[in-house]
Amino acid sequence: METTEYYNESDFSTDIYLNGTSPGLRFDSNYTLDYARNYCGAGWTRFQYTYGSVHGYFSLVVCFFGCLANLLNLIVLTRKAMISPTNAILTGLALADLLNMIEYIPFAVYRLYVHRRYPYGWAVFILVHSNFSQVCHTIAIWLTLTLAVWRYIAVGQPQRCKELCTMVRAKWAIASAYLFSPLVCTPVYFSFSISSITIPRSENETESSTKYFVNMSQSARAYNGLLEKINFWIYG
Repeated sequence: METTEYYNESDFSTDIYLNGTSPGLRFDSNYTLDYARNYCGAGWTRFQYTYGSVHGYFSLVVCFFGCLANLLNLIVLTRKAMISPTNAILTGLALADLLNMIEYIPFAVYRLYVHRRYPYGWAVFILVHSNFSQVCHTIAIWLTLTLAVWRYIAVGQPQRCKELCTMVRAKWAIASAYLFSPLVCTPVYFSFSISSITIPRSENETESSTKYFVNMSQSARAYNGLLEKINFWIYG
């Protein structure tokens, strides 16, 4: 008896239906559902299925609210009376979060309403989406840690705060975050690629169809998954 299982590769892919007993329906890259189960565990896989049905709605609410909040942050923090080294870093942080949320909205809308088609163009968008969101997250983390260091200096060495935490250094900190974060994320770009599955035609169809999705690349799985491990630890 054939069984159909549902698998969602998080933000790095589209949703895919896999037929566990049909030899013609499998990943071209040989990335199997069993791998995902062993990697995350059956319990987390079940949670993923359950939460996946409401994730799109939650994410849209968060993104719309976040876009509005970060726009207000940018407006307030860039007022002349509010300009300071600390607020400059907060401005750079708000911009990174705003870009990330704006980019996530079309992804969430597509996943909610039209994601069953899996065209090649959508797979390209997913690949760009995963890389772009990773860069924005890295920028935000970089600036958050910078802000934490500055606050530590303000508390631990208040007499040197004005000397160390200047506007010039704040601008350099922001620039370095936006320039070097894309370089730090380089392993991500090579860890994923576009793959496809061929679905045999059904009784109501005249020919088979091809679905495209984002999957771990051959480079990521080479050498016992070395690049995948590097990407994992850099992300952490």
